[in-house]
Formats: sequence, structure tokens, C-alpha cells
Amino acid sequence: MDDRVDISPLPKHVNELATLVIGCGIAVHRELGPGLLESVYERALQIELGAAGIQVASQVQVPVVYRGTIIGDHRIDILIANTTVVELKSVAAISAIHEAQTLTYLKLGAFPLGLLMNFNVPVLRSGIRRIINPNWRVLPVTKPTPVILQQADLHDTRRFVKRPSS
Repeated sequence: MDDRVDISPLPKHVNELATLVIGCGIAVHRELGPGLLESVYERALQIELGAAGIQVASQVQVPVVYRGTIIGDHRIDILIANTTVVELKSVAAISAIHEAQTLTYLKLGAFPLGLLMNFNVPVLRSGIRRIINPNWRVLPVTKPTPVILQQADLHDTRRFVKRPSS
């Protein structure tokens, strides 16, 4: 029996999913070892995640918005179940800029969790960083109130976009 207490600010399913993703990463690393290109690990991890029945999307485009204007986009290596960003590296060591980059991706897509995985290490466990988006939060459960929409409202998407509080 597991006596650990979950103190994570994330929902239980996100943490459980992250554990499965890390397990799949370890399986890939055990089979392929260190020293290959990121793209090789990305494809192998997609295969492993798919075999585990985990919903995975690769090279997902996320828009970069500046002052309400889309100024470009960025591609996330792997997105798991629309909650967890997996940023893959094959470098000598993870640096602060890699962690900052992953955090930026979390903020751009409003994703709660990021896993930064560096496959260029002898044991993958030492190459994994878990990064939580500090801007993400679980919204409180409230009783739903009925909303009556007019046909014109359906075309005005601005009212459905939640703006982050400052």
C-alpha cells in the first residue's frame, strides 16, 4: 500500500498520467540508451505511449499571443491528453534555459504540467524535471447556471475567452 500523501496542486489524474509517461520514457531509454537525436526519442516515445493507450499528439502548434495579437506559433514536442507538455532533449545537461522554455510552453497553452526529459544521460530518472505552471489552477466547482444565448452571441467568441487575472 502506498502511504505517500499527495500535496501536488494538480488533479490526481494529471499526476497519474505523468507517472505513466515517465514509465514509458524509461522504457524507451532502456531500449535505445543515450546519445541519439531528439527526433528518434520523440518517435519512440510516441510508439510507447500509444501502446500504453495514452492519448498523444506530436509537434502541436501553440499560438504566441502578444497584447491580444497572434505574432507566431511554437511547436510542442509532445502533448499528452491536452494536459501535459513533454519537452524532449538530448543534451549534455539540462540547463535553466531548458526549464524556462518548458515553463513558457505551459503558459502559452495554459497547460498544468510539463515534463522535461533529457535522454542523453546514463539513467533517465536523473534527466527528468517536473515543471508546474504557476498560472494554472483548478477552478472551484460551482452549481451551473443556465445561460441563454442569442444567435448573434454564438459568433462573438470574446465572451467565452477567460482572461488571466493580473
